[in-house]
Amino acid sequence: KGMEKGMEKGMEKGMEKGVAQGRKEERQDIARKALAKGMSIEDVSDLTGLSADEIKALVESDGE
Repeated sequence: KGMEKGMEKGMEKGMEKGVAQGRKEERQDIARKALAKGMSIEDVSDLTGLSADEIKALVESDGE
């Protein structure tokens, strides 16, 4: 019974982590599109909730 509960908790945490990662990727995609439309990093940050540093890192990684 303890093993089942442990497995259940592990699955829940894994699902939460996966959903959070998916949301971050979605926000990054929105940031890329907004930047391509000419929006400022500050506006994109307000729109997506990503930090300016995260957006700058996206720009740098996309440029490589």
